[in-house]
Amino acid sequence: MLIIHGEDQIASRKFFLDYKAQNTGDILEAEGITVSEFKSRMESVSLFGDMPYIYLEGLFARRPSNDKKEIIEYLRTSNPERLVIWEAKDVTVQLKDFSPQIIKNFSLPKYASVFWSNPTLENLHKALAVIDIEPLFYGLMTVAHRTKNKDWINSLLEIEYKQKTSAVPYDLIAALEFWLIINV
Repeated sequence: MLIIHGEDQIASRKFFLDYKAQNTGDILEAEGITVSEFKSRMESVSLFGDMPYIYLEGLFARRPSNDKKEIIEYLRTSNPERLVIWEAKDVTVQLKDFSPQIIKNFSLPKYASVFWSNPTLENLHKALAVIDIEPLFYGLMTVAHRTKNKDWINSLLEIEYKQKTSAVPYDLIAALEFWLIINV
């Protein structure tokens, strides 16, 4: 069993999809699956040899229910070999009873958080040393939305539009540097 999660959703999702590409199997949505359906899928035997992997998305983020509780208990006791779980966020708190060897946590680099809380040119360049520009930019958009800063939202949306339509002769890094000089 492998549990993939963390704040860096882009990196964790890429790892999950790469893993899935190397190991064929079925994707299940955790929302709505019952204990009996889940156990049936996990305990089924193939007539043709190799057992396919089961890829389960969103189990720990699922709303509390008896089925969720029983499925997690089943996972703790049986530790199925060909199960890969992907979570879109950090669920470390819910994984305390699982072995660290089966958990792959994708946390965001420290400098990204520093940049989002204090966007300056210096912090941008430190963050770019450890994270790509796209997640850094979209994280800044998230900060703008959370703080309801309409000026930031409008100017960042304009940058995004111009980048996607090639309306400017420079890349996203240069656009964000200009934005920091003008707006911060």
